[in-house]
Amino acid sequence: MRGLPRQLWSTAQAIGAQLTWDPDSNQTLALQLEQWARAQPADPLLWFEGRSWSVSAVNAAINQHAHAYQALGLGRGDVVALLCDNRPAYLFHCYALAKLGVIAALIDPQLVGAPLVQAIDACQPQLLVASGAQRGALEAIRDAVALGSGQILIDDETDSLPTQYAWARVLAQRATSDPPQTASRRLDEVVAYVYTSGTTGLPRAAVVKHHRLWRAGMVFGAALRVGPADCVYNCLPLCHGTATIIAVPIALTQRCRLALGRRFSARQFWDECRASGATIFSYVGELCRYLVQQPARADERDHQVTRVFGNGLRAELWPPLRQRFGVRQVLEFYASTEGNAETLNLLNTPGSCGVLVPGRMALARYDLEREALTRDARGFAIPAPADEPALLLGAISARNGFDGYVDGTASEQRVLTDVFAPGDRWFDTGDLLRRDRLHRLYFVDRLGDSFRWQSHNVSAQQVEQVLLQAPGVTQCAVYGVAVPGSEGRAGMAALVTDAAFGAESCYEYVSRALPAYAQPRFLRLVAQLPLTGSLKPRKRELREQGFDPSWLAEGERLYLRDPEQQSYVGLSATLWGRIRAGDWAG
Repeated sequence: MRGLPRQLWSTAQAIGAQLTWDPDSNQTLALQLEQWARAQPADPLLWFEGRSWSVSAVNAAINQHAHAYQALGLGRGDVVALLCDNRPAYLFHCYALAKLGVIAALIDPQLVGAPLVQAIDACQPQLLVASGAQRGALEAIRDAVALGSGQILIDDETDSLPTQYAWARVLAQRATSDPPQTASRRLDEVVAYVYTSGTTGLPRAAVVKHHRLWRAGMVFGAALRVGPADCVYNCLPLCHGTATIIAVPIALTQRCRLALGRRFSARQFWDECRASGATIFSYVGELCRYLVQQPARADERDHQVTRVFGNGLRAELWPPLRQRFGVRQVLEFYASTEGNAETLNLLNTPGSCGVLVPGRMALARYDLEREALTRDARGFAIPAPADEPALLLGAISARNGFDGYVDGTASEQRVLTDVFAPGDRWFDTGDLLRRDRLHRLYFVDRLGDSFRWQSHNVSAQQVEQVLLQAPGVTQCAVYGVAVPGSEGRAGMAALVTDAAFGAESCYEYVSRALPAYAQPRFLRLVAQLPLTGSLKPRKRELREQGFDPSWLAEGERLYLRDPEQQSYVGLSATLWGRIRAGDWAG
């Protein structure tokens, strides 16, 4: 806590600067990169799989890509879809496009089939550039997307493609000089489309402007006290907001090093941190839980990491992260890809994601049964008291705008009007949070994750926290499923388990730890949870499959809560038929 006052002051200054940013300024990260490369060309900037690049080498590679895109006739306002995995070329593509004013649509490289078609259609690109690993996925949907043969290029590390498809052909012998267009960019211009995670619905392309990257780099850099000697390690997909909106901008605004991981590996994580000299790393979802679940190693504190930042870190993981791995600062934050409500936990309070900022955000009472704000006799929303889960809203103003989605109709659906006063406008985060009496915020649930059963509201996250303490449960995802003849949704949990798991002991544990209405009615034992690129469970997919045995993969099992037997019992064909017929009391 010794450096806290100075940290708070520097962060307050950074926040003040981002509140007064000039939309007409040309100080984009692309321009700042050029300025850094001219001033200190030998400074190290990028590390990847044992190889390092100086800032001038990175800028030259980006420039070469920019000239290649320009040769293809692309310019301001055009869209290029990137379907690429984590490697330096991803950054070269992104910032080359940023210099030209071309919008980069960052598509999750894990997508295949219909979801991939939907993501491409959502951004309407003039060109798609993909990694070699995604070539098969693209060929499978070739007839379903409106892209001609000359509009798809493959940036393959092996350089083994037919010439007409190869990005290397376009890139060859391009100039490495700074393109003049960089200085013409403005902070208020669109730089990227970043897709929402799609955990509770279809991913949507959110609009991201240059100022968002600059603001995030400045604020997080100050909050983490980043200096030139630091190195930020990021193994999150570069198509994800935490990586592209925060991790990379920290390095560019603070002029420190960035280490890229090709993908997250719990077993190799600390080896990469050690090899790259990382002092900070980014996390999201359950990444830290996977680290804690790894067997103890003698060298797991043999690294330089002292600070981490991200969101979704459950309170019970803070102590092992600090005590076992030696992390001193956990900068948990709340934000969403498309949103305007953002908070930072500067006080290292376990489980908290920051402090409620009056005027910029509000917690309003929400009726889960009606799926609407609770309003008073005048028709206005009611501010929620301390410790009550409530809907977080972000005030929309000139300085705190909501840039929305590419789909304008979807954007309008997220804006609430006449909330606390006539004519006011607020962004609906779709998230339930609560505040304590010191106004510290705690994430409760996504609205899509909360469900109602037996006239009670059930928080999926709270049930998950309990299940993760049950014997033999290593990972879980909780969601509500529709049951014929029953009101609301019954709780269901997809579980990854080890040898310590038992159906009877699990029943006994949840019976002691949860009220009857919150105890999962169905269990689905899986080898692994279906995850998004940001390591979040694909709950929409699980919810749609429900407790239908036909969806089970080989080795998976379904269980039903049976109070008479005081256990979870296998879901037989007879039980399945009874439930489908509405002959089940729950």
